[in-house]
Amino acid sequence: MGHRGSGKSTELYRVERLLGERFRVVNFSMIDEVDTSDLKYIDVIFTVLSMVYEAAREDGVRIDENVLRQLDDYWNNETFREDIRLSKGEISGESRVKGGLWGVFSVHIKGIFKTGTESKEVVRKYIEPRLGRLLQTTNDLIADLSDKYRQKNQTLLVIIEDLDKLDIDVAETLFLRHRNILTGLNVHIVYTFPIFLLYSEKFNTISEAFSHTELLSMIKVTDMKGMPFPAGRQTLQKLVEQRVDPALFDAEALDLIISRSGGAIRHVLDMIQYAALEERGRNREAKRITRESARRGYLKIRSYFERCIEARHIPILRGLYASRDKKPLPDETLKEMLSCL
Repeated sequence: MGHRGSGKSTELYRVERLLGERFRVVNFSMIDEVDTSDLKYIDVIFTVLSMVYEAAREDGVRIDENVLRQLDDYWNNETFREDIRLSKGEISGESRVKGGLWGVFSVHIKGIFKTGTESKEVVRKYIEPRLGRLLQTTNDLIADLSDKYRQKNQTLLVIIEDLDKLDIDVAETLFLRHRNILTGLNVHIVYTFPIFLLYSEKFNTISEAFSHTELLSMIKVTDMKGMPFPAGRQTLQKLVEQRVDPALFDAEALDLIISRSGGAIRHVLDMIQYAALEERGRNREAKRITRESARRGYLKIRSYFERCIEARHIPILRGLYASRDKKPLPDETLKEMLSCL
């Protein structure tokens, strides 16, 4: 967990790279796979099942016939097929191409979870009374694949990104009410987690269900007295220099961007992009980001946050600014502010 833009995805990719060939990592963004505006635990279980299955097919791993038969039996319901508008003709024609009956259902239902509305509810209503069986079948598939990968000296690991970007109500329902389902998958798994739920009276209840939590802090650019923190600023400067030639900045331009970023990597990169567009907008031949264009990039970010702040947020912000330890107390308003960064 960590603030959006603090570098969680970068860190997870680094972990994946460091694990090397010892792990078969199935890393995906939930936002890329389903419509997350009303995400349910059912959607998560199905997506893990589908993505692990696709990874095995991609690797040419032969799945146990009994497991595939269980998957076929689970979904092969005539009424359900009609409800999701999947004809017998499509099944017979496509099953040879897409890896059997389950392969056809997997592709079709993934499309429903991505773009469907009424059809999505049909799928959920079909799964809900059969959830235990789906979870068992998913774990049977995971057990079979784990054994196959173990023979290749690899361990299966699932990383699910972008769950930290869920709306407050959706995130609370998923991680609080259905946390035991998320931990019911018998595989090494990493979930990204919304920072606003860390500042919730319910966080201890949530964290007890998981074996480990890791907080990725912001990079400190200013201490509690408001003075510059050189080590953090140097870290951000090195990060930028991995992506951008430092010669493209005038003196003080990058310093301004880093000092105004609050230590959020995404804000640093956004301000650089805005500044570059400002510069080229005034002069198509511009070769460097000036302090003035950096300031304009900062003002663009600042105006975005100003529009997010409501009158009832101001007393809490003022109290935090005036406090000695800068530790906020959990409440609904704080969760809202963290949700909108």
